Amino acid sequence: MQLSFFSDSDNIISLIIFLFALLFCLFIITRKLLEGMEKAFIVGIIFSFTFMSGYQAYLDNFVKYSDLYYNIKTISNLNININTFKEHEHRLPKEKDFYLSGFLNDSEYFQIEDNKKIFNPISNSDFIIKDNFDSLSFIYTKNYDKTSFIKTGQAYRYCLNFSSKLNESSNFKNIKISINGKDFDYKKATIESMKDICYSDKPNHYKITFF
Repeated sequence: MQLSFFSDSDNIISLIIFLFALLFCLFIITRKLLEGMEKAFIVGIIFSFTFMSGYQAYLDNFVKYSDLYYNIKTISNLNININTFKEHEHRLPKEKDFYLSGFLNDSEYFQIEDNKKIFNPISNSDFIIKDNFDSLSFIYTKNYDKTSFIKTGQAYRYCLNFSSKLNESSNFKNIKISINGKDFDYKKATIESMKDICYSDKPNHYKITFF
């Protein structure tokens, strides 16, 4: 089980130290330059600015899940398209079909690298397609920046909330999800149970298999 408490504690302590240092420096400057009501007014502005900065940092680190909403929507659309492809072609698509099929070829999921068209529907990730005999797997690792406590916090919460965001969509069928090599029932998973699966101190690996 990942001990997210320590990661969160480090994040909170870093945030408090930064905001306290900012507040202290600004307070010293105004203390020497201003007096009376002007000082009280400026100190009020400083406290307000510090509070808003801290609240925004809290939202960025502990509330927002970076690309999760966009990626779940993308996976949902791909699931619909893959099942539509199966109905028309009577088989699962292969990787080449994503470059050729009108059902699967959505231009926003493609980019050009070294004059080659690359299919990468999951934002900010290393993404590959694996063709199996009777299934098709999308495998990706979210980009991870261990030097930024905000980005590592977002990556961890992306993983923790993955199953709940999947549950918000009713479009999924014939699909299996595994994270960090562990299969789980996304319909029954909770944030607490995801703490046994998600990494808080290193990148998380996702595998989405369509049947």
